[in-house]
Amino acid sequence: KLAQHLRTQPADRRDLEELAADVGASLRTLQRCFADETGLTIEAWRQKARLVFSAAALAEGASVTDAALACGYDSPSGYIAAFRKHFGEREKS
Repeated sequence: KLAQHLRTQPADRRDLEELAADVGASLRTLQRCFADETGLTIEAWRQKARLVFSAAALAEGASVTDAALACGYDSPSGYIAAFRKHFGEREKS
């Protein structure tokens, strides 16, 4: 339930304890489940979900600023840094 929420609402900035309470589980239980089922921490999974959501927005023609804000980043520069770190920077020809 939490994974689905994070995929569909990537800009939700509530802390993980609040999100855990919303899905009816303790934070510790969710941390264990995410690690067991995905190999990632909730935080890492959440960031990946945000970046994948934003990549789809970019592919549909959204501006970098709009994509950054839509997936919960405070600024385009923070988003760009995370995007480059996650996806890598393309080599220029």
